[in-house]
Amino acid sequence: FIYRAEDRESLGIEYLSAMLKNSGHKTDLIIYYEKDNFKNRLIKRIKDFNPDFICFSVVTDNYHWSSEIAKLVKKNTKASVVFGGIQITSCPDEVISRDFVDFIVVGEGEHALLELVENPEKENIKNVWLKKDKKVIKNPLRPLVDLNSLPFPDKELFYKEAPYLQFQYVCMTSRGCPYSCSFCFNCYLKNLYKGEKWFRQLTIKNIINQLKAAKNKFNYSSVRFDDDCFTANKEWLREFLNQYIKEISVLFNMASHSIFIDEEIASL
Repeated sequence: FIYRAEDRESLGIEYLSAMLKNSGHKTDLIIYYEKDNFKNRLIKRIKDFNPDFICFSVVTDNYHWSSEIAKLVKKNTKASVVFGGIQITSCPDEVISRDFVDFIVVGEGEHALLELVENPEKENIKNVWLKKDKKVIKNPLRPLVDLNSLPFPDKELFYKEAPYLQFQYVCMTSRGCPYSCSFCFNCYLKNLYKGEKWFRQLTIKNIINQLKAAKNKFNYSSVRFDDDCFTANKEWLREFLNQYIKEISVLFNMASHSIFIDEEIASL
C-alpha cells in the first residue's frame, strides 16, 4: 500500500490489510514524507518487498499525486497496480482508462481485493473492473459487507511506519450516515447501493472488544471515533457509552451533527 498523509492513518487500508493477512498474505506500507526522498525510498522498498500488487486508496485530493506515483511504480516493477477508494468509486470509467492502472475496486474493497489477490486471472470478481484485450470488464457490485464479520483493523501496518500515531486509537463504530447531503460522498454511495442499508453499525460487544484488545496491545491515551455521525443512534450510544466508561475510560473525540445532539446526548 502507498499512502500520502503522514499525519493520519487510513482505516480503509488497515481493514484491507487485515483481510489479506488473515488469509495468509503478506502486506507492507510506505508513507509519503515531504522532507525525505520519497521516490528513491519507494523504489528501494518495492525492490526489497517484491510485491504482486501495489494498492492506492484514493480520495479526490490525492488522486493526481497517486496517479504520478503509479506511473513511477509501473516503470520500476511488474506488479499490478490497484486503485480503490471514493474517487475511484465515483469516477470509475475515467480511472480504469489510465494506462498506469491495472485494476480498480468500486465500492467496499475488503472481499474484492482479497479475491483479486487470490485469483489474479479471474475476470468476474464483483466490485473489480479490469482491462483485457483493450476492453474494460465492468463487474457488478457485491452486497454490502457485514461489519461484524471483518477482522480488527491492522494497526501495526501504520504504527511500524509512523509510531507516533499509536497514542490515539482511531476506529469507526459505523459506516455511512443517515443523511444524503448532496456535497457528501455518502449521498453518492447511498445511490450506488440502492435497496441496501448503507448506514451500518458494529455491535457494542465487537467495538468494545476491539478497544480492549488495542488498549492491552498499544496502551493508547485517547480514542478518535471517525464515524460520519457518531451520535445518530441514541439507543446504541447510551448502551455503548455505559460500557465504554466501565471498560475503556479514556478521553475520546468524535464528529456528529447538531440535529443529533440534545441534553441527554450531551450529558452522556
